[in-house]
Amino acid sequence: MLKCNEVQKYIKPYVEGNTDIFETIELIEHIEKCEDCYEELEIYYILINGLKKIDNDEDGAFNIKKELNDRIKNSKKKIRLYKSFREYSRLIHSLANISMIALIAYVVVRYIIRML
Repeated sequence: MLKCNEVQKYIKPYVEGNTDIFETIELIEHIEKCEDCYEELEIYYILINGLKKIDNDEDGAFNIKKELNDRIKNSKKKIRLYKSFREYSRLIHSLANISMIALIAYVVVRYIIRML
């Protein structure tokens, strides 16, 4: 697990939607365990998005904390999907390796049988 100062460099890019899947994984996994970093993310998110809403003259009540929580939930879904895809890719790669080994063994056995 990364240290707080390492994770904090991902907060601004995450709020702005500029993190890749690996940075997002690091950030989300860290803030689930570190209340201080979660609070920093929350404050930054509220400041940036609250100011955008004010600048856009949006009327009515808005719930920035809910928006952040929804964004985190969406990130967690993407992370689960990514990890599932990665596991399936590993499985397919393993099956391909096994198939290749079986094919090579078959060819070698056939060659030996011909030689006899």
